[in-house]
Amino acid sequence: MYKRILLVMTLIFSVSGLSAAEMKVGYVNLQKVMASIPQYQAIQEKIGKQFKAREDELKKLMKKGQELQEKVQRDAMTMNGEERQKIGREIEELEIEVKLKQKYLQEDANIAQAVEQRNLSAKVQQAISKVVQQENLTLVVKIESILFAEPSMDITDKVIEVMKNP
Repeated sequence: MYKRILLVMTLIFSVSGLSAAEMKVGYVNLQKVMASIPQYQAIQEKIGKQFKAREDELKKLMKKGQELQEKVQRDAMTMNGEERQKIGREIEELEIEVKLKQKYLQEDANIAQAVEQRNLSAKVQQAISKVVQQENLTLVVKIESILFAEPSMDITDKVIEVMKNP
């Protein structure tokens, strides 16, 4: 990773003819940006509402399965073999249905989350570009890519402010 950053900086210096003194670098903490902006919380709420009915349906199915299991345990002595077998099959069918619905719900929620994240990431990128122009920066890197930087080079709060006040 360090070699990659060094290579990028070398290329920038050689192509643009900038000296180290003329280069203005900043860094951004994208995790902090995402956690701090209201758009991210809105996405979480939207997805929660979007899938609430399906989650409630799953909870009802699981409760029904649990009630059937409790019935079998409670009334096992008084049930004949046919009744136990019938309830056992019903429990198995419920378990299969729950697992399948959980899987589909998780897949659909992941897809919805990815789409919303992609859209929000594009907006964050625009905010970073705006800060780059305002601050006249030459290079911006993710905080995860650097070993040390002066706190004055951190543009995270400025990006958050742009996102909060577009």
